Amino acid sequence: MGLSGTKSEAAAADRSAWIGFEEVERRTVFTLPIRALDTPVKCAAYSKARELWYDRDLVFYASSLPAEALAFPLPDYELIEAAIRAYDLEGADELLNAPAAEHVQTQEKPDPVRVDLPDGEYSIEVNMTGGSGRASVSSPTLLTVRGGHAYASLLWSSAYYDYMILDNAWFYNLTTDGGNSTFEIPITRMDDPIAVIADTTAMGDALEIEYTLTFYSESVGPKSQIPQEAAKKVLVLAAVIIAVGGVLNYFVKRKRV
Repeated sequence: MGLSGTKSEAAAADRSAWIGFEEVERRTVFTLPIRALDTPVKCAAYSKARELWYDRDLVFYASSLPAEALAFPLPDYELIEAAIRAYDLEGADELLNAPAAEHVQTQEKPDPVRVDLPDGEYSIEVNMTGGSGRASVSSPTLLTVRGGHAYASLLWSSAYYDYMILDNAWFYNLTTDGGNSTFEIPITRMDDPIAVIADTTAMGDALEIEYTLTFYSESVGPKSQIPQEAAKKVLVLAAVIIAVGGVLNYFVKRKRV
C-alpha cells in the first residue's frame, strides 16, 4: 500500500485514499500520480511486516523517457553538459553531479559475468561482510544461469529488507508473503568483493547499510546443496515415511481383524 504524501498524512488518511497494488511476475506494482519530472515526489510506503508507514522520495527522470512519449522534444542533455563545461561555469561539477535524490537510479541493470555453464539452476557459496553482523544471507545460495550469464537469488535472515542497490541499479524484495526478504541480482564478477547497499526497516526508520558480497566460482555445485532445497527433501522424505507408515499400520490392523 502507498500514498502520495508523508507518513503522518498517510496514517491520518482514510483507507480509500491509499494506492493499491498489483502482483506482476512476482513483483508488487503500484501506479502513482506524478505531478512533475526530475523533482522528488513525497510518498509514504506501508510495511506489512512492521505495520508502519515510511517516508520515501521518488524521482522520475525526464531524460529516461523515449522521445515518442512526449508531445515536445526533450533538451539535448549532452549538449547542455558540454556547454557548461566549455564555459567553465562556477560550480559546474556540483551542478552536473548533484542527484535530485540521495541516489540516482540507473535505467539499465549491471552486466552479469559470463560463466562456462549450461543454462539452469545451481548452488554457489557467497560471503557477506559489512553492517552490524546481525543480518546475513543464506549460503550456498541459488545461482541461475541464463544466456550464459550468472544471477544470484539472495535469501536474507530478515524480512525487513525492501530494496538493494548495485551499481546505482535498484532491486526490490521479491517476497510477497511476509517471509524473509529475497532478491535476484546479477553477479558482476566472481571471487572479488561486490559492493552493495541494502535498505532495512528493522530499526524503525528506513536505513541503508553498505555490504560486500563475494561469490566463489570454485564452489558451484548442484542446486540440491542449497539449505532450502535440502529442507524440502527432508519434508518430502518425512511425508513419504508417514504415508508408508500409515499404509503398513492399516494392513497390520486389517490382518489382526
